[in-house]
Amino acid sequence: MRAGGIVPIAPPLSLPQAHAIVGWVHVYQFYALALIVLAHASFHIWRHLHLGDNALRIMFPKVLHRYL
Repeated sequence: MRAGGIVPIAPPLSLPQAHAIVGWVHVYQFYALALIVLAHASFHIWRHLHLGDNALRIMFPKVLHRYL
């Protein structure tokens, strides 16, 4: 078994309950990380639009400043 067809990963070793628990944990970790990323991006967009502190201009490369 290979993750992404490249990285070898261990098979579940005939432990269906452990495999189900690990799968469940990974699904919720994925959604938790997506929520954190969305909240972080929303905060910086809010700062840029409502506070006008140029936070995005500081983080973005100068080539993209004309779009901010």
